[in-house]
Amino acid sequence: MTDTAARAASRWALAEERARLVLDARPPRRLPIATLTVAFAAAVLALIAAALVFAPDSDGRWVAATVGVGVGFAVVILDSSRTFRSSRHPERLPVTRSLSGRERHAVDRAVRGRVDAPDERLDVVLATAVQSSSGRALLSTGGGLVLLTSVAVSNIFFWPLYLAAAIAAAVAVGFGFRDVVVARRYLAGDPVDPRSGPLPDRNRGTRSGRSAGS
Repeated sequence: MTDTAARAASRWALAEERARLVLDARPPRRLPIATLTVAFAAAVLALIAAALVFAPDSDGRWVAATVGVGVGFAVVILDSSRTFRSSRHPERLPVTRSLSGRERHAVDRAVRGRVDAPDERLDVVLATAVQSSSGRALLSTGGGLVLLTSVAVSNIFFWPLYLAAAIAAAVAVGFGFRDVVVARRYLAGDPVDPRSGPLPDRNRGTRSGRSAGS
């Protein structure tokens, strides 16, 4: 076995160990992602409305921005504290943390039903879907969106940069929402877009992502 193959095997072994911890533990509570998305969208639209109604240096604009910053910052801090507490529980750590970018991408493609997952990778794919299905990642992303939008609305110096960052955060929220929906569909045994094609180093006789979720 080459050094590269040995390192890859070590990464996958650690991911599989974490996957078994996730699958043996109680499934994480699923957040109502539709409600969260609507709440974040409503907050952003309210901030945009304040920017359109109130003059740049008005008290109304400043109050709206201050409230938005407070809400967004509170969400980010609460989610950060949850992440810190989760570090004490091995079953809550990201399953694919040890994998390379290419390997994580392959797992994500399996969750989306784009490729077949080898038998020896099914636990990693399934546990990744379980973690993604909770929707927890949307909290910090959505909170960051509200925070950045609020700073942009406040009309402080360099506000266009914060506006660009807020737009990027909005895109991230959209992708995060999609990832949660895809993971839940995978766990329900309904791949989003099944296509022929294997994960790396697939062997004959492996099962598909649909089988893993059922």
